[in-house]
Parts: sequence; C-alpha cells; structure tokens
Amino acid sequence: QPGSQDFPAAGGPGQFTVTTQAGCTWSASSNQGWATITSSGGSSPVTYSVQANTGAARQATITVSGGGSSQTHSVTQQAAPAPTCTYTLQPGSQDFPAAGGTGQFNVNTQPNCNWSAQLPPNTSWVNISSGSGSGSQQVVYSVQSNSSTSARSTSISVGNQSHSISQAGAAPACTYSLQPGSQQFSAAGGNGNFTVVTQSGCGWSVSVSGNANWITLGTQSGSGQGPVSYT
Repeated sequence: QPGSQDFPAAGGPGQFTVTTQAGCTWSASSNQGWATITSSGGSSPVTYSVQANTGAARQATITVSGGGSSQTHSVTQQAAPAPTCTYTLQPGSQDFPAAGGTGQFNVNTQPNCNWSAQLPPNTSWVNISSGSGSGSQQVVYSVQSNSSTSARSTSISVGNQSHSISQAGAAPACTYSLQPGSQQFSAAGGNGNFTVVTQSGCGWSVSVSGNANWITLGTQSGSGQGPVSYT
C-alpha cells in the first residue's frame, strides 16, 4: 500500500507498506537502476529513491517476493522538461552568381534542441541537402542557375531565425547598333561622334581597324547606351 506512485522529472523519495502475517519473510527488488531501494531488506515500509529524469517519461517496478508469491509497486516518472532553445545562424546571408552554387551555414543552439530547416513554399530553385538535426550542426544547400535577367532572393528559416539567399540575374543578351553608322570629313579633319545603342549592363570597347593612326579615339569603352568621340 499504495500499489503505485508518480514522480516529477526531478525525482525524490518514495515508500510503500508491505502488509502480511507475522513470521512471513519477504524481499523487495527494483527492475530499474534509477529507482533504488534505500531501506534494509525485509522491513516495512519499503523506502526507495527516484533519480532525476533527463529524458522521456519512464516506468519502473518494485517487486516484493515471499512465500512463493509476489506483489508489485509501480513507479512512473514524468519526462524531463523541454529545453529552452535559442538559435543563431552563421553566416546570416549568402550571395550567389547567376550560375548558382553550393551554400552552407552553421546552426548554433543548445544540446537536445531539435530543429529543421525550412524554405518558403514553391521555392524550387534552392535544394536543402542537409537540413535537420539536434544541437549545433550545419545546413548545406544548393542554388540552381538563374536563366532570368532578374535577380531573385529567398531565405531558409531555422527556429525563429533566417538565412538570406540572394542570386544575381543572368547577363542580358546584348545587341549593338551605332548611330550614325558613318561620317564624312573634309581634308582638314575634325571631331566626330556616334552613339552606341545596346541594353543596360552590356559592356563594349572601341578600336580603330587597320593602321589608321590618323584617327584618335576620345572614348575607349563603356556600358549600356553611350557616346563615342574621336578626332
């Protein structure tokens, strides 16, 4: 009496009374090392000690045997409280070229804190290859190539923290035209100019064909639409 007792995760002392006839001997034994009998054998009440629990809920049985029969006293103990988990991600962001590549960051948190890395829905251009764990570990992911000329971005979240991913757009398909396409000069020479017409971000350089050392360039290179001057 009683036939069972419940304990918090912190553990503590417990006891029960063995009732039997005078002269009847008995002994008590525990089937778990964390529930230890502390009274001397064959004395009532039976006292025992339950150790602190650092894991899941558990159960033990203390068996009293004597005279060819036995009775049991059940011991149940609550699970350890969930740890207080905080997270930091290092680095907090990473930039990628249009060609894509592989990225990684460290998840720093307390031992026994379980986590999983999550992407926003419909983010198909980032693939997480190593994205869950317990305690401090690393997340590894890959970024696919970007065929669009527009940059894009997303983030991977762990706990209440996020790792930002930015990717540049593909280089534009560049076409060029020169306006005007020709210019006439008198024998006295003079200054000329024309405009290079192309898409934004498209680079270009200027050169004179042949051995025309009688033409001096005032503009050597540029990007996007821009003027070229020469003498």
